[in-house]
Formats: sequence, C-alpha cells, structure tokens
Amino acid sequence: MNRGELRSLVYYWLDDMQGINTGVGGYFTPVQVNTWLNLGAIEVYKRLVKAAQNYYTRCVQTTLVFNQRDYALPEDFKKVMRLEVVISGTAPNEATATLLPITTNQRDIIVASGNGVPNFYNILRNSLVIWPAPQINYVMKMIYTRSIAEMTSDLNVPDVPNDYQELVALYAARDGFIKDGRASELLEKKIAIFEKDMDTDAQERNQDVPRQVVDTGTSVNEGFFW
Repeated sequence: MNRGELRSLVYYWLDDMQGINTGVGGYFTPVQVNTWLNLGAIEVYKRLVKAAQNYYTRCVQTTLVFNQRDYALPEDFKKVMRLEVVISGTAPNEATATLLPITTNQRDIIVASGNGVPNFYNILRNSLVIWPAPQINYVMKMIYTRSIAEMTSDLNVPDVPNDYQELVALYAARDGFIKDGRASELLEKKIAIFEKDMDTDAQERNQDVPRQVVDTGTSVNEGFFW
C-alpha cells in the first residue's frame, strides 16, 4: 500500500468519515496523519532491525588512505554489521582481515603511533575511526544496516515488507487515538497480534546452529568481544 492508501486506512480506524471520503480528515489533518505514518514506518523498521533478519543491509567499499584513521560514514548509516580490509587477492579468492569494535578506553591498549593492517574500529559521531592507521591503500568493505527514507508523496510505499505495511497504519492510528484522548484497547490487541507474528516469523527464518564459546580475552591479539 502507498501512503495515500495507508492514510485512508488510518482515517477508517479513527472513524473519521470525512477523511475516508475526501482524503482530508474532519479532525485529523493529512499532515498529521502523514507524520504518524512515517513514525509508524520507523517503528516497524526498528522491530525488523532488532529481529536481525537483514532486511536493511547494504555493502559498500572504499580505498583507505595511507596513515589516515578517520572515514565518513554513509548518510543512511545505522550500525555496522561487518567490517573488513582486503589483505591480498581479488574476489572471490581474496584474503581479508575482520575489524573488531573497541571502546574509547580500549584504544589505549593499541599503540597510537605507527601504522599497519587495521584490526579495530570505533565510531565517533558520523565518522568511522580505524586502528592502527593503514600502512598501504587497502580496500575496506563494510556491511551495515541502513536507515529508511521518509514517505514524501502519496505514491510512496513504506520501506517495509508487504506483510507489515498494515502495521505502519496501526501505529499511526494509535497516535491519533492518543491525540484524541481515546482508549485504544482493540487497536492495541491488533498491534500485539502483528508484533507476535513478526517475532514468530523471525524465529522461523533463523536456522538452528550449535552454541559457540565467546572469547572474552583482553589482549590485542585476541580481540575484544564484550
């Protein structure tokens, strides 16, 4: 469903007949409902990201600059999923080194001067900082979770899977109930059903794997895993 269709659905649940018939609500304005729809899409997006089903992954690469640690993150960046540098070879037979996240305090363990093969990274505002600085122009690849764009036209479709588009309208309608000061128990029950179905879908999409031991070593060679 596009934004216009979702807005009509919201008006239906809010019992705003003028909105259903004309697209312009008698009490709730299109601007208000459009805002709630974008917020609803963000809520669905956050639940899908939390479910770790990789709906919003993107892969980018850049060539590192000798002795440069800071690199700008993509504009739609949300969080890192995997970061690696190519040591040698070409795809699909390339050798790579995976970079591990560190905290600001953990940086003190790493020698601040000099350069080499990057092994660690941390995020500073809108920049990715790698440690140590690269000794040559490695290619760095990043798989990350991206953010979603707002719907700005009635023809826009929310950036969520088709099965969950109705949930976007449900979240928007709940905001309408809040503004109107009305109870929304039945709406909450419908939302709860959708959210439970999303959790079930996530579990069914995951494959069973043996449990693994987590290394909590503290040396630079062992890496950081906490």
